[in-house]
Amino acid sequence: MVLLKSIGVCGQRFPPTPFRSRASARGEGFNGAGTGLGPSYGWCGGGCSVASMRPLTEPATDQAPADPAATDDMLATQPIGYWSGLAHTAVTRQLRDAMARIDVTQPQYWVLNRVNGGPAAPSREEVVTQLTPLADGPHEIARVIDQLIHRGWLRTDAGQRLQLTDAGEAARVRLRELVTELRGMVHEGISDEEYVAALKVLRRMVANVEGGQPPNAAPGAVPLGHARLPG
Repeated sequence: MVLLKSIGVCGQRFPPTPFRSRASARGEGFNGAGTGLGPSYGWCGGGCSVASMRPLTEPATDQAPADPAATDDMLATQPIGYWSGLAHTAVTRQLRDAMARIDVTQPQYWVLNRVNGGPAAPSREEVVTQLTPLADGPHEIARVIDQLIHRGWLRTDAGQRLQLTDAGEAARVRLRELVTELRGMVHEGISDEEYVAALKVLRRMVANVEGGQPPNAAPGAVPLGHARLPG
């Protein structure tokens, strides 16, 4: 049974409609002893009428074509793929251009961070395996490791594990400062709360598409995409 919402434009209480249950007609429900909906009231200065009746559930928002000039009131209809892709392209280009001016690439920064960031020095194979999904091709990370060894920023120890040299650590720190500075420019006018909210939306969309559950979901939650619909 579809529940309908009655919106009255009147100066008095109007009688129960056929769409409401007997419990609601008796004034029971959330404000009474039954389980139906309570009686509806309308308040105005004219005669009694029902202005509209509509389902309590709102219809899905239509998908509009991507429009870079979309105004704020149009954004709810815009495709997420277009805008997330636009943000990715703009931010990545800005970051890589800034790094190129000091003769460094973003994949080199990834490798320096990975070698520095683990509890133990990683092997070449471990770094390649972990970073290749981010790279432009299957051979890029292996080549970057060779570049950094040749540059004197990486070395291999006796166990064939990768280690940062002093010059490599200095470069990593300098790049971290650059990235932090660029991040401040990208985030100008955006609070941390707004940023977190945006990432949560993106994370939820990824989970919706892939049928998984986003991190920090409540224990026992039904995986997204697998929820049972009412019969």
